[in-house]
Amino acid sequence: MFGFFRRGHKRPLVEEDLYDVLPEESASVLVSKLQREWNKELEKSNFTGRPPSLCWALLRAFGVKFMLYGLPAFFQEVFLKMAQPVMLARLVLYFSTDLVSTTEAYLQAAGLSLSSLGLAVFHHWCFFGFARMGMRLRTACSALVFRKALKLSNIALGETTIGQLVNILSNDVNRFDMAFNFAHYLWIAPFQLIVLFLLCWREIGVSCLAGLSVLILMAPLQCYAGKLFSKLRSKTALLSDARLRIMNEVISGMRVIKIYAWEPSFGKLVAESRSKEIHKILHSSYLRALIDGLLFDSTLLTTFVTFVVYASLGNPVTSSKVFAVVSLFYGARLSLSLFFPLGVMNGAEGLVSIHRIQKFLLMEELERNADEATVDVTANAGSEKPAILLDEIKANGVVALRKANGESAAEDVTDASQRLEKEARTSSENYLIQSEGDQEVGDYVGPAGMEEDDDLDKPEPSLNTEDKKGIVVKNLYGSWNKVYLTHSTSEAFLSPPSYPITPAISNWFIWHNIFADFLNI
Repeated sequence: MFGFFRRGHKRPLVEEDLYDVLPEESASVLVSKLQREWNKELEKSNFTGRPPSLCWALLRAFGVKFMLYGLPAFFQEVFLKMAQPVMLARLVLYFSTDLVSTTEAYLQAAGLSLSSLGLAVFHHWCFFGFARMGMRLRTACSALVFRKALKLSNIALGETTIGQLVNILSNDVNRFDMAFNFAHYLWIAPFQLIVLFLLCWREIGVSCLAGLSVLILMAPLQCYAGKLFSKLRSKTALLSDARLRIMNEVISGMRVIKIYAWEPSFGKLVAESRSKEIHKILHSSYLRALIDGLLFDSTLLTTFVTFVVYASLGNPVTSSKVFAVVSLFYGARLSLSLFFPLGVMNGAEGLVSIHRIQKFLLMEELERNADEATVDVTANAGSEKPAILLDEIKANGVVALRKANGESAAEDVTDASQRLEKEARTSSENYLIQSEGDQEVGDYVGPAGMEEDDDLDKPEPSLNTEDKKGIVVKNLYGSWNKVYLTHSTSEAFLSPPSYPITPAISNWFIWHNIFADFLNI
């Protein structure tokens, strides 16, 4: 590290000066481990019908090593910290009375020094391990979200925004760093409270119940605060997504906003969205400040109540007992008054982040069921791309589709060409499935979710292409699409990959409820 500091002192650091990432910390290794466990959850969900759980996938991928870090933390908090007040009390008793020998005093002083050294070593080791585990989860979840973003379908892309994705990668995954730092104290703190009760009973007897009752009464308050933090975190995340969605739309449509001078209106919209988000963040900050203030004062309140009850029972207050009890309460102060509530609050926020990431991971993906290579013909508009591709298929045969007897299905290829027509009131795009000999005209039932134009005076939805009648459907942009169909017995259809006027959701309905349903493919 000295060489690293020396280079940074002489000149600004560059990427080549940084150390390589450890193999077990690399994103490829971590995301592969998490991806494997997440795939198991998806398979189990398909088999049992139970929704997949990202929490169980994270526990199976990283839970064992994380739990191992809890053992030294337990030894540090329960044994080392609780042993120090006892040794300190015996050492004070040596100077105030003759009940402790010189040899025992030396042993108590040596034990006090060794326990302080052990606390420094174990504390650094534990929190370094907690930070590493939080970093691993953050890296693995970020890479898993990135992989998912590359496989989203057009419908899923319409339901999410770049701002929401950025919010997950920059805000939600960072909750793992704080959640893992204090997660173990959710089970260590109760054990430490039991040891604290036994040692205080040994020193001052029944009077310790008064002080411990104050600490116990803090537990429901901490749990309630964790529940409130979880709700506030969920509401804040939704408001952040809404604000980022608005900002993404503003940036994308900046030219239109400038042309129509809509800057004040959109500025007011963004300001209102940000104001709602800040309002929830302020609520979280006020609640956090209130809980932190009460918990830090709880140690003084506990000590005061304990010795008031102890003195009121007629017991003498000696320096050794005061040192012992105060040291015990201060030894458990961080775990009971700080780390435990932080574990509750950060754990609740971490669970909310996990659920948000899980919701994103369950979005629809692209179906990759093509076993053969895809032929792509790229050319200018009007250059007869479908005709070129159709001639190529008829010349070489359809690779992906074969007849039952193994012969090529080239003679069963149908061209689904496009042609545009201009109407007086709307722009429409007509799709005609045509091939030689296809003269049969059949009935058609409109698909669910497609709205008909009530204002447009149109004929009954017939499928006769000669009189220009067809099925009229409305897309999300407000324009109307008229779809002409005829029956076809072909086994393969040559169709454009996308429909320019209609969005992804309308394309899905057109294909599944018109093309595929009507033509029985």
